[in-house]
Amino acid sequence: MKVQYPVTLPDRAFAEQVLDVFRETLEKMLYIMNWPEFEENMDAMYRDSTDGSVPPGTRDSFVRFFFGILGFTMIWSQDDRICRGRDRSYVGHEFIAVVYAMPLSVTHFHLDDVRAGLQVTFWLKSAHFLELAHVWSGATIKIAQELGLHQELEGIPSTIRDERRRVWWYCYVFDR
Repeated sequence: MKVQYPVTLPDRAFAEQVLDVFRETLEKMLYIMNWPEFEENMDAMYRDSTDGSVPPGTRDSFVRFFFGILGFTMIWSQDDRICRGRDRSYVGHEFIAVVYAMPLSVTHFHLDDVRAGLQVTFWLKSAHFLELAHVWSGATIKIAQELGLHQELEGIPSTIRDERRRVWWYCYVFDR
């Protein structure tokens, strides 16, 4: 699947519906969200878009995470509210393709890079692309280690520490 640049944003109402389905069904399985930060970034992305595409200056890590969560939710929930009228074999793949096609060639990573990497790894493993899944899993773990997710940091709020800890353990489990 070829990704078009600039990356076109999905309809806002549709994205909100997908996120509602995620909250209702999949968040229990993949509890890695920081909703206030995510919603703030999403609001800014849609507000700053002038032509329906991802605006310049939007953090790539957030774009990867945003499209990853949409694709992941559609693929795994198969919920009629978001999948009706679509080929169930390929539903959500157009969003995962955006994540997969965006290079991880940055010098300063963000927790969203790890979250997006987890989503791609999970999709690749489930689609039986195991060699690629191992590459993505390794890159995701390397980013997580670079961010220090494998270490207990003192002096940070407990909510952030818990979020970092959860994301690290998802990395660990997905690598097995």
